[in-house]
Amino acid sequence: HKTIAIGALYKNIHFSVIAIGKSDTVISVLDKNMIDYKETDGSVCWWMKKTRQTIFFGIKDLNNNSLLAWKMDGKSGGYRVMDTVDLDNSKEWEKVVYILDD
Repeated sequence: HKTIAIGALYKNIHFSVIAIGKSDTVISVLDKNMIDYKETDGSVCWWMKKTRQTIFFGIKDLNNNSLLAWKMDGKSGGYRVMDTVDLDNSKEWEKVVYILDD
């Protein structure tokens, strides 16, 4: 099995949000062809939401309500980190994905 860590890096200095879960859980969320889908792995809720024009993928830490949402359209970047929104063209925030061998 593999573990996946997903987060947001601010100004190449610190992680604002990071969630760690089983790669099987994250992949199952991304594979679902549904309007809304959620799956919980430990204290992290991985979710996918489809609107008319955009697919969002996100994480929510159930312990402290940390929230991260990415647009999955292949054109724009992130959408939300905590209370900061509209990050499509941000030069300060980066998406970060690590895959770890167990």
